[in-house]
Amino acid sequence: MLRQAADTRAIPNRRVLEWLVISPDYEPLRSTEEFRKTLDQIDRQFQCDQLIQVAWSLARAGEHDQARATADKIVSDYLKENEPEGAKHAPMYYNLACTYSRCYESARRSGEASIPTLQSAIASFDACARLGFFNTDGIARLDADVDLNPIRETEEFKAFARSVRGK
Repeated sequence: MLRQAADTRAIPNRRVLEWLVISPDYEPLRSTEEFRKTLDQIDRQFQCDQLIQVAWSLARAGEHDQARATADKIVSDYLKENEPEGAKHAPMYYNLACTYSRCYESARRSGEASIPTLQSAIASFDACARLGFFNTDGIARLDADVDLNPIRETEEFKAFARSVRGK
C-alpha cells in the first residue's frame, strides 16, 4: 500500500514521510528492504519537487542562469535515471517545461542566448508526451498555462502543440 501511495504520489508532504520514519506503528516494516526503498523514493520525489519550485522561482526572479542550471540538474540527476518508472514523472517534466519557458523569457530580456533554453522546454514537453501526460488534461494546460506565454508564439512550441493534438 505504501508502494502504491509512492507510485501515485499520494503522500503529499514531508510530515507524512517523517511520521513513517519515526512512528512505532511502522517499526516491523522499517527493517524491510522494500520499505526503505519506498521511503527513499518518496524522499527523492520531495527533493525533486522542491528543486523544481526553486528553479521556477529563480526563473521568475530573472535569475535564468541559476534556474536553468537547477532545472538541468533535476533532469540529469533525478528524472533521467527514474524515467522508466513511468507516468508519475510526467508532471515534473511539465513543471520543468514551465520553468524553462520562464528562463527563456528572462534570457531574452537580458539579451542572452535563449534557444538552448527553448530546446530544453520542448525536450521536457517531449518527455511529458512519451509518459502520456497529454493523453488526459495536459493539452488543455498547454492552452491555458500562463507560464508558457513566453514560448507560446515560437515555431517550436507551435509544432509541438500541433503534434500532441494530432494535427
